[in-house]
Amino acid sequence: MLPATVDQQVFKIEGDGFDGEPAWMDAHVDPPSRSGEINTEELLKIAEDKDPRFVPLIQFCQQLFESGRMKKITLDFMTPKLSTTFKGHDWDILEKSPDFLKKCEAEYKKALAVGLDDEKIGGTPGLVQKYPEINISQAQFWTYIKGSIAHFDRTVEEGKEIPCTQFILHDGKYYTIGGRRRMFWHFYNRMDPTVWVIE
Repeated sequence: MLPATVDQQVFKIEGDGFDGEPAWMDAHVDPPSRSGEINTEELLKIAEDKDPRFVPLIQFCQQLFESGRMKKITLDFMTPKLSTTFKGHDWDILEKSPDFLKKCEAEYKKALAVGLDDEKIGGTPGLVQKYPEINISQAQFWTYIKGSIAHFDRTVEEGKEIPCTQFILHDGKYYTIGGRRRMFWHFYNRMDPTVWVIE
């Protein structure tokens, strides 16, 4: 799919940013939803300065992304297919246990009740043995996801829109390219999402 203008050597560049990419790409989210995030126009300006080899790739990705469309997908459609039709996400457990997030929240509250905090839950060895009445792994998962759920709760309370999760639909499979944690908000609140689908 890549046009000849894209220098495929950019995929071999090791940076100190997320997942080995150049760090100057880390703040790119389009559209930005938090302070410090940059849109594609700003990213292109930075790329021209930092490493112009990335410009054709960024432009190609932007054109591909903009070819998508909004689509309403129900959780009832998604949930039984999270391990087969939907790829590149962290939601598989919800297929077998749709109330998993509520269980994680409950276990987190139990951990707080015995005096643990986020740092202790995530970094203290021996908690499973010390607190057998608490599912520590579920409490840990809640520490990972609770900030996103709270952020999107505030977004809705302020009357703003939640940025949508994005997928590439290829051969009947939805590959997640952005918005994994914001989709957790939809599962937690049992609200059907409108997503961006690129075919």
